[in-house]
Amino acid sequence: MGQLFLIVLITLAIALPLVLWLKNRKYWHEPIIPKGLLPALFSAGLPSSPARNLALSGILCAFAVIFQGSALYVPVAGHFLSHFATLMVTLAATIQIRGGLYVVAAASILLLFVAPKQIPLFLFFDAPLGFWIGWSIIQQKSRLMAWLLSLTSLLLGIICLSYLLGLPALGGLEEGLAGPWIAASTASFAAIYSWAWFSFMEQFLYLFNRLLQQKTGEGKGPVS
Repeated sequence: MGQLFLIVLITLAIALPLVLWLKNRKYWHEPIIPKGLLPALFSAGLPSSPARNLALSGILCAFAVIFQGSALYVPVAGHFLSHFATLMVTLAATIQIRGGLYVVAAASILLLFVAPKQIPLFLFFDAPLGFWIGWSIIQQKSRLMAWLLSLTSLLLGIICLSYLLGLPALGGLEEGLAGPWIAASTASFAAIYSWAWFSFMEQFLYLFNRLLQQKTGEGKGPVS
């Protein structure tokens, strides 16, 4: 069953980029979020200031710690919720790149006291993925560049977790497979997972913009 799952995973990772390209030939060349949408999303009618950015970073840091630590304190669902620390880091980096770094550093320190076992997963898995997606959004990089950056950071994180800390890359599903199969399945997982996250961020920010538009009249519709 594990081998069948990995074969499906590899097939999906190969087919996904092609299907998205066939559906929209410009898909991989367009930014995740149009440039004109970003100011409307993060100003919300308020002038940007160091104090405001610091307050937002603090709130996002607190939520990152709560989500990451939930794996230890919330049965079953906590392992799913813990990965939403990626969302907090992405939002912080999208608002301000330095803010993303501050959230990663501060959350890591707080996790020392709250959930120290989660620090490796946060530093090598969730945080780098979130930071590079946020960086790609604020720098208006193409979806292809965002995908490659997040995929690479995720692969490096998985390698560090697997070979330096001895944690199984795919939850033990790769046991008994030859080296090339392990590499292919790990790369496929990283490709699908990173694409899923930046696609989720795209929909999340558009939804936030729609709610902002309804509440304040300052939001902007998606740019096609």
